[in-house]
Amino acid sequence: MENHLILPNYCLKLSFVSLNRGTSLNNDGSFLENVNENSRKVNDGGFREIRVYEDLWFTKGDIIKNRLRALLGKGEAIFARKCVVANIDANKAIGFLEKNHILGYSRAKFFYGLFYCERLVAVAAFSAPRPIKRESGVVSSFEWVRYASVGSSRVVGGMGRLLSAFVEEKSPQEVMSYADLDWGGQNGYNGSGVAYKKLGFELVGKTPPVKFMVDPKTYQRYSLKKLLKDRKYNSSKYSSQELLEKQFILLSNSGNFKFLRSFSLL
Repeated sequence: MENHLILPNYCLKLSFVSLNRGTSLNNDGSFLENVNENSRKVNDGGFREIRVYEDLWFTKGDIIKNRLRALLGKGEAIFARKCVVANIDANKAIGFLEKNHILGYSRAKFFYGLFYCERLVAVAAFSAPRPIKRESGVVSSFEWVRYASVGSSRVVGGMGRLLSAFVEEKSPQEVMSYADLDWGGQNGYNGSGVAYKKLGFELVGKTPPVKFMVDPKTYQRYSLKKLLKDRKYNSSKYSSQELLEKQFILLSNSGNFKFLRSFSLL
């Protein structure tokens, strides 16, 4: 079940995805101050669509609200040119990403932070290099695994500043990254990944949606692919997925855009 909220002044459509229990996710609208009720009736063609899932609303609600505040211009604006770039250790990056990124921390090798008045306000995480075969030959490819800014703040130029620091230090031949289509892109290239394009990345592909099983009591997410390999779901008169759907609720995300930027060898 989905409920929608259209914000015409922001060219934004919020789709609230419940777990088929009639749960309303937009009862607490304190982060959408001064939104006109009539905005719900506006034609949403061409708007950036953001999907908010019930399970994430309850487990990552503060992060989602902060990100929405940032998109609506409700948070503090911090200019990257006034910040100091520094390498940070994994523990500091993990703590920051768990508090400020919807997906939390993911394994990475290199971590960079932006500090404003000695306060950590943005973090970027990059993988170790991998050899990838391209038409021009084998290149050293890195993945930009995570980027997040603190709370509801918008760090203007933050992604570019941290990418430049990484490139200057590691001299990558290419960097690839993914943009979450749940945060725009379903109705065309109108949201998710725009920042990558501004940084010189090219859209090179799109990954398919990923299916999850959600426990409606705990809101814990499990990968359907992993659960189907669990033996206890393979020894039943029901198919594995039928048995899972008796205990969990099936959801799928929107997939990702894949971006790539190549760097000239000096």
